[in-house]
Amino acid sequence: SPHLGRSALDAAELMSVGSNYLREHMIDQARIHYAYVDAGGVSPNVVQDHSLVKYEVRAPKVKQIKELFERVVNVAKGAALMTDTKMNYEITMAFSDYITNSALAEIADECLKEVGAPEWDDEDYELAKKHLLSYDKVTLDSIKEGIIETYGEDKLEDILNKPLDSIIHPYDYKNKSYASGSTDVGDVAYAAPTLNFRIATTCIGNVGHTWQMTSQSGSRIAH
Repeated sequence: SPHLGRSALDAAELMSVGSNYLREHMIDQARIHYAYVDAGGVSPNVVQDHSLVKYEVRAPKVKQIKELFERVVNVAKGAALMTDTKMNYEITMAFSDYITNSALAEIADECLKEVGAPEWDDEDYELAKKHLLSYDKVTLDSIKEGIIETYGEDKLEDILNKPLDSIIHPYDYKNKSYASGSTDVGDVAYAAPTLNFRIATTCIGNVGHTWQMTSQSGSRIAH
């Protein structure tokens, strides 16, 4: 209501505040992301009559995501009450968690050993090196730390010069560590035995969601 000085944008901002307070009441692996899709207008001296905000709620398991999602919806309802506005929402996408399969993993491990690693040439190595060295110093220092942790400090210089993986890393059935990410492969895993494995398509140490990732994915390295 313009007469009350409240707007839908106020509600969206209050929802952001409420969601931030939820962070102390959810598991460490859970995430709440948001973006203002439509603030309702561009005039600063007008109380806008609508707004649209997009939220992404993430957690390791479906049960956990449902619980957290309901709390986020309740925050939105509360923000609407506080601003005397109306709220509605729709679910535009949802992914299930990925179910690991140790039996298939052991078979894939044997098959990958039989097939062998990619055979890189000098042009591949040079292209990978250019991408790797294009990262800023802070990112590159972090990448170097990761290389040392995985391959050992004695291998660092060799990998920086030829940053493409050329070995098959053995399957470690003891490794049950959680890796975050979003993929609709989890939906498949609920319906059929599913296998997910990594193949070298970028330089060692590559950072996802970057132009370097996009560039290499369309290059001869990935092909």
